[in-house]
Amino acid sequence: LEPNARYEIGIHIGVGIFRVGLANLRAEIIHNHTQHFDINSPAGDVLDLIEILTVKMINESGIGRDRILGVGVGASGLVDFSTGVNLLAPNLDWHDVPLREELQKRLNLPVIVDNNVRTMAIGETYFGAGRGVDSVAFVYGRTGVGAGLTFKGRVFRGSSKGAGEIGHCVMLPH
Repeated sequence: LEPNARYEIGIHIGVGIFRVGLANLRAEIIHNHTQHFDINSPAGDVLDLIEILTVKMINESGIGRDRILGVGVGASGLVDFSTGVNLLAPNLDWHDVPLREELQKRLNLPVIVDNNVRTMAIGETYFGAGRGVDSVAFVYGRTGVGAGLTFKGRVFRGSSKGAGEIGHCVMLPH
C-alpha cells in the first residue's frame, strides 16, 4: 500500500478532553489537535467543538476530503457499537447520545464509534505491542478504569456491550 494514498481521522473523547488526529494508512499521525472542555457541557456543545477542530485540522492538512476514508471515534463510557450511540458516559452525564449520526451529519464522512478503551486495544492489536499476539488485554486508567479485549484480531464486546468496564457497573433495562 502507498501509505499516503488515503487517510483516516481518529477522535478520542475522554473526560474533559478530546483529541482529533489525521493519520495515513500506516497509522502515522500527519496532523492532530487536542482540546479541553468543561465536563458539565451538554453533548451537543462538545460535538460543536469537535466539529470545529476537525474541520480546522482537515483544512490545515491540505488533504482533500476525497482522500479521507472516514472517521473512527473512541468515546468514554458505554457505547453501542452497532448504532454508534453513547448509551451512558457517567463522568460526562451523557445518556443516549447519537455520536455516529451527529458526526456523520456534521463532517459529511462515514463514522464508526466504539468505546475509547476498545479502540485503544484495536490500535495495539494492529499497530502496537499486540502485533502477532493471539490475545490482547489493554487496561486503561484515568478517571475510571476500563479494559479492551481482542482475541485473534477481533474485539470482544460481551453480551451486554460492557465487556471491559472495570471501574463502574451499569444496569441496563432488558
